[in-house]
Amino acid sequence: MSPSPLSPSPIPSPNVKLENSTLLTVEPSPLDKNKGFFVDESEPLLRCDSTSSGSSALSRNGSFITKEKKDTVLRQVRLDPCDLQPIFDDMLHILNPEELRVIEEIPQAEDKLDRLFEIIGVKSQEASQTLLDSVYSHLPDLL
Repeated sequence: MSPSPLSPSPIPSPNVKLENSTLLTVEPSPLDKNKGFFVDESEPLLRCDSTSSGSSALSRNGSFITKEKKDTVLRQVRLDPCDLQPIFDDMLHILNPEELRVIEEIPQAEDKLDRLFEIIGVKSQEASQTLLDSVYSHLPDLL
């Protein structure tokens, strides 16, 4: 049973006018075709995960200094013990009295440096860069 050409069709033909209704055909723009179900789906998502670059403002642990960079420095310091006091001296003007007290109570120099990375890393990008500059200038073997 195939429908005959005379059978009523639910879709009006273009030459039939329906009262009080208008049939509009809207061609989607090229931009609209790329969008998904949600209007803003084509917008980039801001995220802080393993795909973040080391140069992003905040690394995934909330610090301006990446965990990888900190771990590399600490590993080197443990392998090749050296005088870390000049680094701590460079950071005195950035630390507040409470932070200084916390660091001074830590017995091991490399543990002090680890804590210094944590404290300075969340202060500002400028403070973090000062610490890294100090580390690299006093520990040239790390370059």
